[in-house]
Amino acid sequence: MAVVQPLSASQTCAISRFRQMRGHCMKGLLLGVATGAILVGSAAMAQTSAVPEDAPTERDQRDTIIVTGQRETRLENAPVGALGTLKALDTPFSVSVVDAADIASRQALTITEALRGDPSITPAGNGYQNESTTIIVRGFIIGERNTRIDGAPFYNASDVPIEAFERVDLLRGLSGFLYGFTSPGGIVNYTIKRPTETTQLGVDMGFVSRGIGRAYADFSGPIDSNGRLGFRLGGLIEDGESFTRKTYVHRESFSAALRFRPTDTLTLDLDYIDSYREQDGDLFGILASAAFAIPEPIDGSRRVAQTFLGYETHLKTVGANLAWSFAPNWSASVNLRDSRTERTFHDSFLVLSNAAGDYSETQATNNQNVIGQQAQVMVDGKFSTGPLEHNIVFGGAILRQERNRGKSSTSAVLGTGNLSNPGLFANPNLAIIRDRYNNQNVREKAGFISDTIDIGNIVKVIAGGRYTRYEQDDYSYSLPLATRLLTRAYGKSTFTPSFALVVKPAENISLYGSYVESMEPGGTAPATARNAFEVFAPIRSKQFEVGAKAQFGAFTLAAALFRIDKGLEYVSPSNVYVQDGEQRHDGVEFSFNGSPVQGLHLSGGVTFLDAKVRQAAAAVTGKVPQGVAEKTATLLADWTLPGQDAIALTGSVQYVGKRPVDATNVNFVDGYAIGSVGARYNFELGGKPVVARVSVENATDTKYWGTAFGYLTVGMPRNLRFSLATKL
Repeated sequence: MAVVQPLSASQTCAISRFRQMRGHCMKGLLLGVATGAILVGSAAMAQTSAVPEDAPTERDQRDTIIVTGQRETRLENAPVGALGTLKALDTPFSVSVVDAADIASRQALTITEALRGDPSITPAGNGYQNESTTIIVRGFIIGERNTRIDGAPFYNASDVPIEAFERVDLLRGLSGFLYGFTSPGGIVNYTIKRPTETTQLGVDMGFVSRGIGRAYADFSGPIDSNGRLGFRLGGLIEDGESFTRKTYVHRESFSAALRFRPTDTLTLDLDYIDSYREQDGDLFGILASAAFAIPEPIDGSRRVAQTFLGYETHLKTVGANLAWSFAPNWSASVNLRDSRTERTFHDSFLVLSNAAGDYSETQATNNQNVIGQQAQVMVDGKFSTGPLEHNIVFGGAILRQERNRGKSSTSAVLGTGNLSNPGLFANPNLAIIRDRYNNQNVREKAGFISDTIDIGNIVKVIAGGRYTRYEQDDYSYSLPLATRLLTRAYGKSTFTPSFALVVKPAENISLYGSYVESMEPGGTAPATARNAFEVFAPIRSKQFEVGAKAQFGAFTLAAALFRIDKGLEYVSPSNVYVQDGEQRHDGVEFSFNGSPVQGLHLSGGVTFLDAKVRQAAAAVTGKVPQGVAEKTATLLADWTLPGQDAIALTGSVQYVGKRPVDATNVNFVDGYAIGSVGARYNFELGGKPVVARVSVENATDTKYWGTAFGYLTVGMPRNLRFSLATKL
């Protein structure tokens, strides 16, 4: 029998008082931590080494807690799944890499902000105003199966604590051969911070208007005297009123990493992340209609949803990786990961009724958890056959995922209002059904192999394939029968090949062409569709890409031309979610990253997309897929003032073109451009390095809509950010 736990009126009042009190206490706590950490810095950590003055090498970057500002060198290697680790310049795919220094310099709160220098990204939702951050890459939404931690999949139901990671890699486009069943937008891979070789303690405190305070500590070093055993610990607390009035965020995370090197050829890495996130007063989205025009965008700081609404997530993940260099040029690794995510949502969505912005607000509740385990074994070796140099990678992977959700959900229409004057409604104290049933099981087994053949250091030929057995069982729950019912049992074995050619006319230039196939799980009909929660069969995608990369000192240029074909899923004009036809995305990207001159760091680029629906129903054939922008561009700049090495000016501009809201292209949201300005100041206090950062995001307070899944999301308003970081 379902366990119903409604909130009483007294409990609701108590929660409201607690939120107010918690905000005041957090501001005081954060201020105390900031002041105390800096003032006592000179007496702490006597064995901590000083921050190097020169630009760190790649190894230095991994082994140093970063508190300084810009760095001139870039990470040269990129992990690419079943191909192992390749030089970024020689990778036959488009890859973006940001590390902890980049993230800190940008004062990034979300993955979208961390990857702001990538021109292929379209932001579609903000985790500080909505349930979670949604990004679109090359016109495809990065779904829950497109996220990795150290290459291992985990269910991404909310924004992850980016403070816990040393770097974030975005592999654009198809990645089925490289990583298994994924959607074609790309793979976001988070690399966990590992122990440093010297004892270090970093502290970072920050503030975001309207009232978010945060404090993060990063402690690392060796445990034994010979450096065979090391640790790293990270802790974060964040709390306060978000950009939108009466919207509150509370976030806590803890991360731990242990590295044991019993010999020079054997390394065991263990890690653990525990991340809790609670949002109050957030809005899932605004459901538009093709029957009337889209209202004008509203001020992102304006409260729309009710303060008693909320969304909670709790992620726990533990991983182990054993790496063994068992012979010259040969290594093997075993990677294990267990992830568990809890979700409870009792937030709302708005349904527009006309172009003037009138709406009705509906609250819906449910809870869910996802449990996933993954294991992968991989062998990487190099050998020669005559004039040919081979780098072969082979292995196997097993994935199991179990989803559980409430046996029923509750919902209520809260009232009606207008976007220019949102209503305040009574709390219906909806019950949250805590009793769950197992609604989906996924099992995936795969074997893969690839060979990168180097011909005279001029031509590289890459060939590989992945054989995957994918099984998925979906269930519904019958309350009258009090039993679980099997609604779909799907099993398919598939082979996804990959071929690539890289030509290097010069050491600093690469020309490449590649072909990749991929499979992804079918979609699930949204709650507002007539066939709500229906689950569909997996979809195959194909990608052709040609490109060029060139590196001039610390500055890299890249260009790519690509075509992606993917099976189409959409909500039809009759409000039924269907699989029908395909979408083809033809695109060209230009990007740059690095320092063209001393003291100036630039990153950005532009993407042009020609995306169309093919071989589908007449109402959607020839249309642009939902949420796809035909043009996106971005520019980030970081300029250290000549003769003033301690002072730098920062800024960014991001442009997103118009995007269709519905599958029939009746309504589009307008394009927009937003910019940020900021500064950084490096100084010493008590003999310790301190960096102060300040920035104004969306400096012109531009009002704009985001869109995904047929919903509108409110754009981020202007906000001020300030942070202090030091290494004690």
